[in-house]
Amino acid sequence: MTDHYWIAPALAANPSTPEDLVLCLAGTHEEQTQLALIKARRYLPMSLPLATVLSDSPHPKVRCELAICTYLPDEVITKLAADSDRRVRLHVVIRPEEVVVPLHRPRLARYAPDEAYAILARDEDRFIQRELLDSRDVPVEIKRELAQHAHLRDRVLLQYGQEADALAAYERMVADGDFTVRRVALTNDRFRPPARLIPHLLGDDDNRLEAIRRIPLSVELARSLVADADPRVRQAVAVNPDLSRDLLDVLAADPDLDVRWALIHRPHIPMEVLDAIEHELDPRTRTYPVEWLWEQRHNRALVAEYARSRHVVYRRTVARMPDLAAELVEHLATDEDYAVRLMLAERSGDLVPVDVLVEMLLTWDGYSVYELARNPRIPDAVVDQLSRSEQVRHRWLAHYSGRLTEEQRTRLAHDPDTKLAAAANPLPPPTLDQLRQQLNDPSSDVRAAAASHPDLSSELIHELLRRARIPPD
Repeated sequence: MTDHYWIAPALAANPSTPEDLVLCLAGTHEEQTQLALIKARRYLPMSLPLATVLSDSPHPKVRCELAICTYLPDEVITKLAADSDRRVRLHVVIRPEEVVVPLHRPRLARYAPDEAYAILARDEDRFIQRELLDSRDVPVEIKRELAQHAHLRDRVLLQYGQEADALAAYERMVADGDFTVRRVALTNDRFRPPARLIPHLLGDDDNRLEAIRRIPLSVELARSLVADADPRVRQAVAVNPDLSRDLLDVLAADPDLDVRWALIHRPHIPMEVLDAIEHELDPRTRTYPVEWLWEQRHNRALVAEYARSRHVVYRRTVARMPDLAAELVEHLATDEDYAVRLMLAERSGDLVPVDVLVEMLLTWDGYSVYELARNPRIPDAVVDQLSRSEQVRHRWLAHYSGRLTEEQRTRLAHDPDTKLAAAANPLPPPTLDQLRQQLNDPSSDVRAAAASHPDLSSELIHELLRRARIPPD
């Protein structure tokens, strides 16, 4: 491998590379160099000249990756929405961008300018059309334009039409010959199936369970479904809003684990019923938040109540929440469940006790541990312990703490298992001699990491350009 093939992508990935050189590297149209440029700027604002050069790349993968950069000029997003490659257009549909939601912190949401969405709404690709319709972040006015496609007309009316038009569309869809169309209607929260269709829906083999979750229940039908021999039926009826309290108590003692699990997730389930359900969960199993409680995360009284639930899935949901009150953090920090303490350390690192941070740093092997390592509350003694550990992973974490002493850094820089981390880690800043040594390391990974280092001086950048025979302008 020649020097050019590792130097060009490495300099492209370096955030301190001057803009004129970045444009020069982008203009080579080398796929790996362009991908490195994009990867390094995935979550940073990208200049219009650079984004324009990359949008003209002959490589579809480059244009796909460009489309999902978090901050792109609107002109470039609109251009990519009309790209000749279907994959690029699809990436525009799903691209994230940070938006400020009232009463919430900023979050990543799908974003494209209205002009781009209007172009995509005319796209003949059915998958792209469905993605637009299903996205919560596409403007309603754009979604209504999707009614121009015959196969989506009733879906658009169901979701965004006037009441009478929406109800007519619902009744057509719920009786449609295509089971996927029936399912779309049944899973829409705007209407519940009319009583006259209940016998038909209960006989629909493809959608019977979806129907049971939503159909209006008479007392007799509810008791029949709760006593059904098929646990899938009991699991479905467990979330039906028409169940009476006595039937909730029956399902709370159901012998089937999945039935009890479905009942645990029932929106606004009374705490007395919840406490009566027996269910154990592997402490290392990651779970999704309980959706209804997550949506109520700004209801402090409700959150405090469910933070003390005997069911770990509720405590985990609370532990994921941002801006928890200090007393809840203190309470959950002593939780017996490993995942509760982990999620608390990930989300509330400024308040969680130091011993919990240290526990997760030493035991968790997921990606978030690198963020935990950067927490300034980790004691220096623990960083030193990591730097001397027999576990390679721990020694890498010591680098990511950014608080190595010169002695620790020198020792780990000569460690064959961690010298790559030493080259890649920006803190503490390396000396010119250390960078030169890393740029001439036998390992191409170490050389590339050093060339990507944000403290690379102009002098070293020009040395690399000469080695790679890249014109500096």
